[in-house]
Amino acid sequence: MKLPNTLYSRLSLIVSVTLVTGYVFVYAYTTLTLSDADSGKPLTSTLMQAVMGNITELNTRVNSLASGWGNLWNTGALNSINYTAGMVGIGSTAGTNAELQIKSGTKPHWGIYQDEANEELRFWNGSNRVVFGSGGNVGIGTSSPGAKLEVNGADTTVYTSTGSTARIPTGITTTINNTNGTAGNASFVDLLAQGQHAWIGSIASVSGYTPSTVFGRSTGAATWAESMRIDTSGNVGIGTPSPVALIHGSKVIANSSSSIRIENYSLAAGANANFQASSKDVDGTLRTWYMGVGSSSLIGGTKQNYLGFWNTSDYSNAKVVIDYAGNVGIGRTDPGVKLHVLWSGEMARFETTSDGANQYAQIAILAPGGANYIWSNNNNSAGYYGGNGALNIYTGQASPIAFFTNGGNQRMTIAGDGNVVIGRLAGTYAGGSAYVCVYNNGQIYASDVACP
Repeated sequence: MKLPNTLYSRLSLIVSVTLVTGYVFVYAYTTLTLSDADSGKPLTSTLMQAVMGNITELNTRVNSLASGWGNLWNTGALNSINYTAGMVGIGSTAGTNAELQIKSGTKPHWGIYQDEANEELRFWNGSNRVVFGSGGNVGIGTSSPGAKLEVNGADTTVYTSTGSTARIPTGITTTINNTNGTAGNASFVDLLAQGQHAWIGSIASVSGYTPSTVFGRSTGAATWAESMRIDTSGNVGIGTPSPVALIHGSKVIANSSSSIRIENYSLAAGANANFQASSKDVDGTLRTWYMGVGSSSLIGGTKQNYLGFWNTSDYSNAKVVIDYAGNVGIGRTDPGVKLHVLWSGEMARFETTSDGANQYAQIAILAPGGANYIWSNNNNSAGYYGGNGALNIYTGQASPIAFFTNGGNQRMTIAGDGNVVIGRLAGTYAGGSAYVCVYNNGQIYASDVACP
């Protein structure tokens, strides 16, 4: 290239060389070195061609930057920053969405991008890991979250109720960790609606690995209370933070009641609502008793709404039944009176185990204006009513003891004054009374006067 030999041309050349030299120092694009521009160096065609190449490259990059759609920094190089059509890649070429990609070495890259079609912001590394939906839903492991937070995953481990290799079961897990080691510290999940809080928490125990699990709620603008707790031993407390049984309920309700309610609304035959209690015999056989409300098809009988007690030996017939009128059946499922006992042997036994003086087993039969008793003395009751081992029949007032046979015919009466009336002798003597006298020789006779 030949330049005009004028002052203007020379000045232009000097300015050009100065600009090019500055560019070489700042940009250092070609193989030009600082020694190529030393004082006294000749201006050769090779040097000028290198200068012109740098000027052309700079012009291309400036034009690309101005348009906003070219490669700003580099194209396709995995060790540089790449900008292509609105996408930026660090260590990676950009993808097809507005995206920032980051990659180290040969590992799969991570991308942060906005999906234009779905208007979503996504974090991914080959699969979508976290997605922020256009409606504000957040998905972890899913690109289409259907709730404010949806966590998806795939784990084939079958759950078991206990484990011996870890503190939690294997599966899809979300962890909230309080790293402070003080006993009594807690981690909570708070559920809030209309300013009303309900929460589930884990309370660290003094030692070991078993926390208490608590459930509570807000009770006022600045107050809260625990509603239920599963303590470190597995006891459940409802209304109490210190359960002393497997299930312990406690509540103070004025003019009301604390209760446990179990309901079954099914109309199907045999449907019931019941409590079950099971334990093993000494031979290891599991025995179960039930207490529940059921239909006649379940507990026998002909009525509905029975409270029954039954066991696994016979599901169809309850051992004890209380019907809706309050009648009790033992061995009978349709009691017609307040106590109806059905059995083929001894029906009832009343027993005292005390061998103290004048102790007894007693039945009290009470009615308005009358109190009557039948009891048996123990063998340490000499001088007490009938004496040792005596069967005593007692009226608490001046009332007779009457005996009836054959459908209500009165056969004998022991009057309050001690007179004994035997049916066929009654009316034979004045006053309609007779004494039955028994002599020591075995003779018996009737008299209208007291026996001698």
